[in-house]
Amino acid sequence: MYEKHFGLAKKPFVTTPSPRFIYLGSSHREALASLICGVREGWGFISLGGEVGTGKTTLLRALLEELDASLKTILITHTTLTKTELLRTILDDLDIPAKGLRRVEMIRALHQFLLDEVMAGRKPPVLIIDEAQNLQPEVLEEIRLLSNLETGESKLIQVILA
Repeated sequence: MYEKHFGLAKKPFVTTPSPRFIYLGSSHREALASLICGVREGWGFISLGGEVGTGKTTLLRALLEELDASLKTILITHTTLTKTELLRTILDDLDIPAKGLRRVEMIRALHQFLLDEVMAGRKPPVLIIDEAQNLQPEVLEEIRLLSNLETGESKLIQVILA
């Protein structure tokens, strides 16, 4: 119906958020610009808030399309993870072997990977967590502790909570 009437090639109102159909009103444009700037400038920790259905997930997808393809990103949308599952997911997305590792060993492996990235001149990976309001307090604390991984000059991982 909408496609024919408006001359669209695809259905604009589907259940999955697509940045193809994003409408950047002033607040969305400002939020996306802040996300892009924050990642490029290495702010370390960024929070994106808003009511249900206001386009946060779509903005995150738009951000992913705007970022340099060489930048490593971890997108977590299932937020009923334990802190150990969170670590395993991060390691898995970064292709860091984690099978059989205890939690402390996973943290060490992640830290070493992040240090190697900086030493190679690459930007820190970006951990993006959508639906962050569903995270358990101990998982939020784990994320806070991960954000403490840093050198004397910069954060080793950037975190976006939406």
